[in-house]
Amino acid sequence: MKKGKLLVFSAPSGSGKTTIVQHLLQQEELHLAFSVSATTRDIRGKEVNGKDYHFLTLNDFKNQIQKDAFVEWEEVYKNNFYGTLKTELERIWKQGKHVIFDIDVMGGMAIKKKFPEQTLAIFVQPPSIKEMERRLRNRKTDSEDKIKERVAKAVTELALAKNFDYILINDDLEKAKKEAFLITKKFLNTTNEKKKMKIGLYFGSFNPIHIGHLIIANHMVEHSNLDQVWFVVTPHNPFKEKKSLLADNHRLAMVNIAVEDYTKLKSSDVEFKLKQPNYTIDTLIHLVEKFPAYDFSLILGEDNLKSFHKWKNHEEILANHHLYVYPRIAEGKTVKRFEKHPKIHKIKAPIVQISSTMIRKGVKAKKNVQPLMQKDVWKYLDEMNFYKK
Repeated sequence: MKKGKLLVFSAPSGSGKTTIVQHLLQQEELHLAFSVSATTRDIRGKEVNGKDYHFLTLNDFKNQIQKDAFVEWEEVYKNNFYGTLKTELERIWKQGKHVIFDIDVMGGMAIKKKFPEQTLAIFVQPPSIKEMERRLRNRKTDSEDKIKERVAKAVTELALAKNFDYILINDDLEKAKKEAFLITKKFLNTTNEKKKMKIGLYFGSFNPIHIGHLIIANHMVEHSNLDQVWFVVTPHNPFKEKKSLLADNHRLAMVNIAVEDYTKLKSSDVEFKLKQPNYTIDTLIHLVEKFPAYDFSLILGEDNLKSFHKWKNHEEILANHHLYVYPRIAEGKTVKRFEKHPKIHKIKAPIVQISSTMIRKGVKAKKNVQPLMQKDVWKYLDEMNFYKK
């Protein structure tokens, strides 16, 4: 019997993982089959035994534990046991399909530990505890005490997200479903060799973000081995004055608007939470610690590469990370040792001569700069009367 791959979706209750799993099961090209978990909890609504769960009595579940019938099991709440029967994996693998799990957080971690090379573990994260609680109440399947119990447990579970291969933030369900599909498809099409998600970090003040930024980021993710590009919005650059800088929340809001329709482009406010002044090396150390399943690289223009030797701890950065460089028209020469460095990759991207400074000056001079920005970014900027004085 050929063993397929294992796709684990775990999350606190109310995060939307079940909806995402059901969406993926409908995608025939993925060849997925649902692992029906065993549980001792009561049947909810229209759930069907053997389809949604294998509903067992407490005694039956404990007997199965004694028989070593489970791949993993856990007492998630008092006298509420959940587990994955070994027969479920055998059933699905006999069909020549891959297994997809809708499973609690500890169970997901247990499967990843038992099958590390075969498993992609995805943590579905709600946008906030408050929103998660709202979703639980809208279900109308749990008592008030049960909702409070689930919310309290979620706080602990969210702290475990870093142990998963990928964190999928479900603040927009349709977007989350698309992202889950792309992640799944990529994983199923690779060999069982353990690979980390490759993230390109595109740092900038994005004051404001414009189409040039989007062109570069999209080109880099589509024409390299990067899986995603994160726009890291910097609250303060040690080499720039802060005089014309918009408030952090407004610049982040415009980046969020700009990347909304791009599944491979994300925004990041990681530097907002770090001690200032902050340097790139500090951010990288923080991200590596927070997301051990990700492989972080830097995206920078040729102009920045020419001054890279002046960056704080630049040798440490280059020892642990790759640089993806896009062309820029700039004076000066690149340091010789960087010209053919194995970790510096020059990407043939379009040369974009649009700058945020140009936009700010244009707005102040009452010029029409709308074509230089994504339309909803321009709308946000214009309605807020930014850069007009």
